[in-house]
Amino acid sequence: MILWATKKALSKALGIGISKKCSFFNIRNCKDKNGSPFFKFSKKLKRHFKIKSSSLSISHDLNFAMAVVDIKG
Repeated sequence: MILWATKKALSKALGIGISKKCSFFNIRNCKDKNGSPFFKFSKKLKRHFKIKSSSLSISHDLNFAMAVVDIKG
């Protein structure tokens, strides 16, 4: 559920939602050495939306998950 929430938040931040231009396969959720979440994008997605950087914040509790995404292009 958390991974779905992060990818859905990213696709909405791009203004298109999950679609052919932005599928779940174009986005990878990762964690850095401190456990902080971040995205890895396919080259196609990064180039199409001119993404230079992004930040991701996740919160969850039992059956609920929330993700906030900031994209710089």
